[in-house]
Amino acid sequence: TQKEVATIRAAVSANPMLNGVLVSKDGKAALILADFRSQVPAHALVKVATTDPVEIYRTVNEILKKHQSPGLILRTAGTPIIIGWVNSIGLLYVFGAFGFFVVIIAVVLWYGFRTYSAVVLPLRVSFLGVLMGFGLYRLFFGATLFSASALLAPFIIVAAGACHSVQFLTRFLYEEYPRLRKTEDAIVSTFVSRLRPMLVSLLCDVIPFLVMAAIPFDNVRMLGVVTSLGLLSLTVDEFLLMIPALSYVTLRELEQVGGRVNRESGSAKRMDSALAQVVRNILGAPRVSVAIVFACLIITTVAFEIDTRAP
Repeated sequence: TQKEVATIRAAVSANPMLNGVLVSKDGKAALILADFRSQVPAHALVKVATTDPVEIYRTVNEILKKHQSPGLILRTAGTPIIIGWVNSIGLLYVFGAFGFFVVIIAVVLWYGFRTYSAVVLPLRVSFLGVLMGFGLYRLFFGATLFSASALLAPFIIVAAGACHSVQFLTRFLYEEYPRLRKTEDAIVSTFVSRLRPMLVSLLCDVIPFLVMAAIPFDNVRMLGVVTSLGLLSLTVDEFLLMIPALSYVTLRELEQVGGRVNRESGSAKRMDSALAQVVRNILGAPRVSVAIVFACLIITTVAFEIDTRAP
C-alpha cells in the first residue's frame, strides 16, 4: 500500500548504509549485492563448495530477463559476471571479431605484396606467437580465461607479428634479393641487417606490457603477461618459421615481385621525389617548421583539455 511504501522509503532514507550507498538519494536506483564463492582460496584449511561462474552468469541473467519491465532497467556487474560471460557467449564474439581482424590483415598483406607466401608466413608467425603467449601463461601461471582483457592479447600479438614480418619481407623481396639474386644470401643478409632494429622495436613493444604485468589487478596483469610472452616469442618464431620457409619461396613468386617492382619503380620514384621536396620545403623554411611545432602544441593542449574535462 501507499502507507507501506512511505514507511519503507522513510526507513531507507534514515539508514546511512542504504541512503546514497545501496539506494540512490533520489530513489531511482538500487544496488543488490550478492556474494559467490567461485574458487577455493589457496589458504583454505577445508574444502568448501563453489559455484561455477558460467552458472552464475546464466542464472542471474535469467532472473533479470524474468523481471524486466517498462521503466525498469536491470544490469549486472562483478567478477563472476565477467568471467561467466568470457567463458560462455563472450568467446563467440571474440572469435568472430578475431576472424574478421585476421581477414583484414590478410587483405592488407596481399595488397602490399601480391604473393601468397607474404600473406601466409606473417600469419603463421603471429599465430604461433599467440599460442606461445597463452601456452606459457597456462604453464607457469594457470588459466587465462578468468580475465576478459586477456582476450585482447591475440589482436595485439598478431598485429605486431604482421608488422615485424612485413619489415622482414620488404627488405628481403624488394632490396636484398634483387641485389644478390640468391635466395640463401638474401635471407642471411636480411636477417643480419635487420636483427638489431627488430630487437629494439620488439623491446619497445614489450616494455608497456611488462609494466602492466606488474600491476596488482588481475584483468590488467593477465593482459600484460600474456601479451609480453607472445611478443617475446615472435623473435623465436621468426627463426623457426620465417627463415626456413623463405628458403622455399618459389622463384616464380620472386620473379613476380621483381617484375612488379620494375613496373612500379617509375611511380615510386615520382612519389619519393615529391615527398623529398615537401621535406626540403619544411627544412628550408624555419617559419614553417615553427608553425608546425606550435600547431602540434595547440592540438596537444586541446586534446588534453578534452580528455581531462569532467563528464
